[in-house]
Amino acid sequence: MTQQQNGAAKAQQKLEDLVARQQELLRLMLKLLRDELELLKNRKAESLPGISRQKVDVLRQIRLTDQTMGAHPEVARLKGDLLEERKKISALLEECQNQNAVNGRLIEMQLASNRRLSSMLSKLRDSSSVTYDKSGLSRSGGATRFDISC
Repeated sequence: MTQQQNGAAKAQQKLEDLVARQQELLRLMLKLLRDELELLKNRKAESLPGISRQKVDVLRQIRLTDQTMGAHPEVARLKGDLLEERKKISALLEECQNQNAVNGRLIEMQLASNRRLSSMLSKLRDSSSVTYDKSGLSRSGGATRFDISC
């Protein structure tokens, strides 16, 4: 076997191995999404960047594996003897998409809650602040203004 043929053989992975790798990557993505959900539920935002980096890396690997499978000379087997395995991949992908949607809704709900809390605290602060005008009369609410003219 020539060096060129050896390189081509290494580059040409078996389709079954690619399918198994894709399933493994999708299971990993689903685990990361479920871990992300737990972090969101427990409000552990400091751990989210690490999970996000892992998700990006796994997504890149999924995309690369998908491209490799699509360019494989035996790709037609995905509609034949590997149809059941392809259906498993589709089911895992759908599960990942659903979990990602759930996580997205939870993030949106938490952001809305944080906005409401911030607004409420701001109103509370404004209504409880007492200021005095030039005459010495008290006023509540609004920004504090200082009159430095004497």
